[in-house]
Amino acid sequence: MLKYYTIALFICLGAGLTGGSLLHAAAPMSSAQDEAAVVALYDAYHTTWMPNDSSVPNAVMQLFADDGAILPHHGDPIVAGRKNIRNHWFPDNQIGGTVDRFTHTVERVEVAESLGYIYGRFSLAYTYEGTVTTFDGNQLMIARKESDGWKIVAVMWNDPPQ
Repeated sequence: MLKYYTIALFICLGAGLTGGSLLHAAAPMSSAQDEAAVVALYDAYHTTWMPNDSSVPNAVMQLFADDGAILPHHGDPIVAGRKNIRNHWFPDNQIGGTVDRFTHTVERVEVAESLGYIYGRFSLAYTYEGTVTTFDGNQLMIARKESDGWKIVAVMWNDPPQ
């Protein structure tokens, strides 16, 4: 749990020390290729939900680092660790509804060595037990470059109160 607070502190301090560039003071900037890889990971996070079939749980979970976390909306508790995220989103390895739309925009992406962040807006529509729910919100993803590519370390989102 402490490492997630450390990441948040790193981001907040980085913004204050660098006049707005969150990772500039932390390390030299990485290549455009790394930024493109973080954008591709963010894109994949949204598109892997869309098949609405048995491939979704594994496809989504492969995007996360073993120690990844989700920081849900409305002050819900943090869910840390790939196994716990899987159990949270896909109990019994089942999909609890269908994702009808999950679009996003990229407002900013920045990478320094093996750590990057991206944020933007999203629009989601899903159907659960016959009820369609739609909302728009903000989203932040932190990614880390690992031996097998970029992985999600944390995803946080908000949306209007329900």
